[in-house]
Amino acid sequence: MSMGRGRVTGASRKNRNQPNFPPGPWPLPFLGNVHSTLDFRTIAKLAGEYGNVFSLRKGSEKIVFVSGYKMVKEALVTQGENLVDRPLLPLFHEIFKGLGIILSNGQLWKSQRKFANIHLKYFGEGKKTLMTYIQQECQYICQAMKEEQGRPFDPQFTMSNAVSNVISSVVFGHRFDYSDTRFQTVLRLNAEAIFLFGSLHAQLYDVLPGLLKYLPGSHQTILSNYDKIIAFINEEIEKHKEDWDPSDPRDYIDTYLREIKTVR
Repeated sequence: MSMGRGRVTGASRKNRNQPNFPPGPWPLPFLGNVHSTLDFRTIAKLAGEYGNVFSLRKGSEKIVFVSGYKMVKEALVTQGENLVDRPLLPLFHEIFKGLGIILSNGQLWKSQRKFANIHLKYFGEGKKTLMTYIQQECQYICQAMKEEQGRPFDPQFTMSNAVSNVISSVVFGHRFDYSDTRFQTVLRLNAEAIFLFGSLHAQLYDVLPGLLKYLPGSHQTILSNYDKIIAFINEEIEKHKEDWDPSDPRDYIDTYLREIKTVR
């Protein structure tokens, strides 16, 4: 009993923040603020209560949240070079393995960002401008709305499809029709996973990954969804390899394949 009290007391002392650390709700011993769902409503409520710079905890990890235009600009633009690293979150790492642009760190992130900036700009301003892709997609979405003939409808996935098609035109070299069930499924899987990232199971996974990995819950849905999304992207990459011409890249994937060949 005494040892248990001692551990809880020690954890409570460890939970105390330094005087100049951003304020936030009191964390639970060992678990932190995993009981707080991280949806936009909760974040807005916490920002209203504690200010535009506040903190939460996942286990023993301290997380600082920045809200509001002024503070976000300060963090991402004015102090951008000082805040480029990303935290190692177990759930994200299980999905992305520390690769890509969004969740990589250090030299890997810098080289990925440099490559993406150069080549996305080329495919957005070169052979066919980004504005052309946007104008083309606007025609498709206007036609889709006309086909509803004034009837009420939910535009969520049509709009998501339209925005994704602009990106797809640059990355994959083509758009996906609004009736393409495979692409609609990918959009729904992604939307569901993003929503579930704020769930209790997802928060607990980042605190106890070794345990939660073997337990059911919404975190398993997230992992399953991204497995399917990654499989879809891999299929597109394999299609590119079938008729790939290194001397004439058609899109971002072709250019990336050429870079891989050059580096090897």
